[in-house]
This record gives sequence, structure tokens and C-alpha cells, in this order.
Amino acid sequence: MIGLKHKPYFFIITLILSISALAGPFDPKYHTYEEELIELDSLCNEYSSIMMLDTLGCSSVDSIPIIGVKISDNPETFEDEPRVLFNGLHHAEEFVSTEVCMYLINELLSGYGYDTEITSWIDSIEIWIIPNLNPEGHNVAITGIDTIWRKNKRDNNENGQFDTDFDGVDLNRNYDFKWDIGGSTDPSSEYYRGPYPFSENETRIIRDLTLQNRFIFDICYHCARTGLIEIVYFPWRWQGVFSPDNAVIEPIADSVARRIPNFAGTSTYTPMYATLSQGGSARNWFYGAMGTIPLTIELSERCYPPGEYIDSICRNNLGGPYYLLKKTLSGTGITGNICDSLTSTPIEAEIEVLEVTDSIIKPRTSEPVYGRFYRLLVPGVYNLRITADGYEENTIENVLVEDNGYTYLEINLSTAGGIEENEIHLDYLSITPNPFMEKTVIRYSLNVNSKNNLRHTPYALRIYDITGCLIRTLTPYASRLTPYEVTWDGTDDNGVSLPSGIYFCSGVSKRGSFCKKIVKLTE
Repeated sequence: MIGLKHKPYFFIITLILSISALAGPFDPKYHTYEEELIELDSLCNEYSSIMMLDTLGCSSVDSIPIIGVKISDNPETFEDEPRVLFNGLHHAEEFVSTEVCMYLINELLSGYGYDTEITSWIDSIEIWIIPNLNPEGHNVAITGIDTIWRKNKRDNNENGQFDTDFDGVDLNRNYDFKWDIGGSTDPSSEYYRGPYPFSENETRIIRDLTLQNRFIFDICYHCARTGLIEIVYFPWRWQGVFSPDNAVIEPIADSVARRIPNFAGTSTYTPMYATLSQGGSARNWFYGAMGTIPLTIELSERCYPPGEYIDSICRNNLGGPYYLLKKTLSGTGITGNICDSLTSTPIEAEIEVLEVTDSIIKPRTSEPVYGRFYRLLVPGVYNLRITADGYEENTIENVLVEDNGYTYLEINLSTAGGIEENEIHLDYLSITPNPFMEKTVIRYSLNVNSKNNLRHTPYALRIYDITGCLIRTLTPYASRLTPYEVTWDGTDDNGVSLPSGIYFCSGVSKRGSFCKKIVKLTE
């Protein structure tokens, strides 16, 4: 998570090995959870400068740590960079989805410093990979308890036992977007959507990580046991209408599919729109709620093909994520930072592109740490509306998106009903020092004839915070020969020391009024 540092996982490995069973009736080429952890720990030791392991949370019943891998040139720092996510094993029996994620991790790490493109991606993008989102369900399947187990192990009947004929939630029906029209309400169904949206730790992990990182792209790897394989699904078609971003999303899905050879070697994967009626799915939540462009890739050869096929399936699938990483940097679209006009503080704001919106998708927002936003768009001219609580609405018209990258916008929002600096009608004003820590001296004069000087004595100076709240009243001193002068020690009218931040000094005289910004710092 943001700002957290995680070292190798010897303690977790010891814990899990002490409670785990041996792998069941599957090719040893498939990773058990313990083997995943050991391999990731080894990679983190070898590539510590570009890789971080993060315990994102634990599974819902067995409390097994769910591990995220961050690959970046500064992996322990939350940088102002675009971010992408790849994840596997929403469904417990879909082993090969984990293998693709593990293979991708190894290829990215080993290519850094040797492959020019991979190096540029890691230097410029924060790449997150979750190989195994459902470790407790995975243990059910890979140990042979139920080799076609799909769900996690939620105790639906609350009897304190694991019942394969009743327990568990389908994690890919548990997301909070059209949850009520997807999956099943029957706990015994393998498509049971859970008692409420985000009822499961596993899906909340994806939610929280996405809220922090605002991923541009996501790939959810799956491998259908009974449905279509070698498909790249994208969102969505609903009641005969495509999503408002279809002009961007469909060509991306097509480009990804064309870069993945099928297992037979006769063609490539097939792009296909999915429906919004698959409510509660990760794919629809990523797009509809978060603005991420998500793809669901149904891998070849079902859930667990023979071990000798795994490497070729993984290798064939590298073209998909590689294309998205390249697209992350090349655009086209708009990006920028949204900040407070006075303090330059980043703002989590809504950015609506008026030409590509509808009533179904939720507002797209900037992330709060840097106020950064990305929106992929086809070349053209667009109109934007930016809103945030406590700020005046900002409309930007005729934004040109060209075909050679991102259009950058620096957007400043003004506080609604607050206070702002204005032009002063004085010949002389000084606030020294500014910024200040212990005290600052405010001096100003009206530059009139000395015999009239006292006639223009101002009203008291007032100090306001950025919301316009009066916090301190000051009485300036002046004589015929000196400017008005007052010292402020950074306290309010009750003598309480104020926190660091932006304040405003406002004065009124018969010659006019002024409002000037003062910055207070604390050690």
C-alpha cells in the first residue's frame, strides 16, 4: 500500500508451510501457494531495487496473506506515474491464470537493464501484479479436496465447517457494480455472489488497491472450465448500446487479442464485448466505477492443461500486457494534475469529458496524492467539467487531443465561498519573513502627505484561513513618519498556535482594501 515497505517473507513462508498440505493430483509444474511465496521472496532478494512485496490483506476464512508485487524503478515510493494492474485466480481452479502472472513477473524483472522497452516501462510506470487472489480456494482445488472448486471458503451456513456443497462466494460476482443483476442468490451455486457487494476480503483488497492507484489498465486472467477460451473480453454492450468509451476500448482489446497466438498456432485470441448483465464482475466494476480500462483474458486449454503446455501458454500471452504497458505511455488522451488554486494542494476531483459519458458509469476522479488523472481518448476536440466538494466548478472547452500522445492540463480549482488574494491598492507592503515559522512583521503605508497620514489610519488587520474563517484580529501601529506595522506570531485570538498552512492578511482603509497570502511553517 502507499508508503509501506515490505521485506522478504520468511516469517510468512514458515507460517504457511507449517499448516499446508502437499499438492494434490496435479502436475508439479503448477505452483502451490507456498511455492509462489518462496519464488517471489527469492525474486525480491535478487531484484530488490525494482521489486516490492506487499501483503495487501488476508483471505476471508483461512486468513492466508494475499501478496501484491509492485515492479517500479522506485518500488517503495508512491510516484506521480501511471499505473497498471494484472491479476490471476479470482476462481480457485483456474491455475494457469496464476502461472501467467508469475511468468510475467519473471520476464519483467529479468529484462530490466537488458531490454530497452521493458526498462522504459519499469522506469516510467508502476506495475502491480497479484498472482493469486484466492489462495484459500486455490488450496481446496490444488490439494484435491475439490478439483473444480471455484469460490473462496466463506462459511455460508455458519456451521463452522467447510461444506463444498454450500459454502463459498464467487469473487467475480462480488464487486459493487450492478451486483444485484449478476451471479446467483443461492449459496450452494458456484456463482453465488455473496450476501452483499464487497462482502469478501479478497474483493475489498482489489477495491482498496485500485482506489489508491487509479489504474489505467487491468487484466483479469481467467481460464474457463466450460465456456469459451482464448477470448479477450472488454466492457460492454448493454441493451443494444456500447459503453461511451467503446471507440477507445474496442481497438485496444483487438490489439491485445491480435498479439496473443492461440494454442494451436493457427490464429490469435478473439476480442469480444461482454455484457453489463454479468453484474458484480471485476471487469465491469473496474470500468463502470473506477474508469480503468479492464480486459478479461480467458486463457487456452482450460483451467489446468498438462504441465508441458504451461510455458508456451505463458510465453504466448506476453504480447497482451506488453502492448498495454506501451499504450500506457503513448496515449492518446488527456492527463494532468488538479490542485487548489491558492495552496497548490492536490485535489481528488471529478473530471467529466462531456462527449464520452452516460448515466451508467460513475464519475471519473483524480487520485488524491498528486491530483493526477488519465483519460484515454481518440484524437479529437473535447470539453471538460471539473468539480470537487468545496470548490467552484471549472469548465475547459475545446481541448485538443492529437494522435501523438497525451495532452497535458494543469487544472486549478478555486475554493467555493472562501477567500482569495487580490490586487492591493497600496504603494508599499511587506510581510517579512514570508513564509515564517515563529513570527512575521506586516508593514505598509498609504504614501500620502504626512499631514494627512493619520487621517487614513486603517481598520484592524484580520487574519483568515483558506476557508474564509476569521482567526485573528491585529491592531497596527503607525506614526506620521513610519508605515503601519504589526507583528503576528502565528496564533489565533485565543493564543493557540495555528498549524502550518496558508493564511490571508486582510486590511481596509479609506484608500481601499487588500488581501495578501501568508504561509506559516512548523518544524
